[in-house]
Amino acid sequence: MKFSRYILPSLLACLAGIHLVSCEIEGSPNGDFDGFWHMERIDTIATQGVLDLSADRKFWAVQNRLIRINNTLFHFERTDGRLTLTEAPDAPSEPNLKAFGVQQIPETFEVELLNSKKMILKSSLLRISFKKY
Repeated sequence: MKFSRYILPSLLACLAGIHLVSCEIEGSPNGDFDGFWHMERIDTIATQGVLDLSADRKFWAVQNRLIRINNTLFHFERTDGRLTLTEAPDAPSEPNLKAFGVQQIPETFEVELLNSKKMILKSSLLRISFKKY
């Protein structure tokens, strides 16, 4: 009788407390942008050249406020249809990321397309097409 009157309500209150704490985990505001993006193609805007990368293993990994390109971490900001990459403090950096579409840091891209399966970014020199992996 004591179990159902005192212990059971206390147990239920503890379980409810655990549930409330677990709901406070911060989520990412990135929506479709978060994920593992495979570089499929790079177009050179000036010459209209096309480089097919679909067989290569070149990826951008996006999570919360970071992008990992090859072995380099970047902070990023997405506002008004633009993506700007900046250096992540104290992160090891790759001296040459041109093969990954990054010409300089900071680098700004126009987001031409972004959905759950595809992304197209355009800089002043390149258009990069991605497929979500």
